[in-house]
Amino acid sequence: MIQSQRVKTQAGLNDAQRALAVLDEFCRQNGGNSAEIVVDSDTDVARIVTFQTAKMKRLFKAFPEVVLVDSTHDTNSNRYKLFSFVVHDVFGKVS
Repeated sequence: MIQSQRVKTQAGLNDAQRALAVLDEFCRQNGGNSAEIVVDSDTDVARIVTFQTAKMKRLFKAFPEVVLVDSTHDTNSNRYKLFSFVVHDVFGKVS
C-alpha cells in the first residue's frame, strides 16, 4: 500500500528528481544519514552519488581503514568483469 502511494506521488518526476527524492528521504529517516550528488557543471550529468548511514559513519570512526572496490563489465572483447581494489590504512599508506 505504501509503495503504491509512493509510485503515485513520484509519477510526474523525471529520473533525476526521483533519485534526489529518494536521497532526501534517506537523509530525513535518520539525522546522521548523509548523501551527496556531484554533477559535472559542463554537461549537467551526475558523476558521483554517495550515501552513508549513521551506522557506517560510526564504524568508519572506529575502524578508519578503507577498502574501495570498483567494478565494471563488458569493457573488453572477452566481456570480463574488471575489479580494482584500493586499501587505505590508518597510517596513510595506500596499496
